[in-house]
Amino acid sequence: MASKRKISRAPAQRRTAPGVAADVSAFFHDLARTLFDTYRPEQHYMRGPGPAWNAKHRPAQVSYEGMTGVPALARIKAR
Repeated sequence: MASKRKISRAPAQRRTAPGVAADVSAFFHDLARTLFDTYRPEQHYMRGPGPAWNAKHRPAQVSYEGMTGVPALARIKAR
């Protein structure tokens, strides 16, 4: 019984052909990728923790503006 083999050509296999034509093709492919690449990592650089991190790691700040009297938790000296 003869074994059935599936022959497939992946793009990587086609580009590895030896010769000057493959080198020229690879050069122009890399040149086009470099010229028309729209990804710019400096535009995605994070400049510090965001609001979700702050909400999780920093305690809530209480504002006493407009309140009269003593806040609920106050230090009192006892004798």
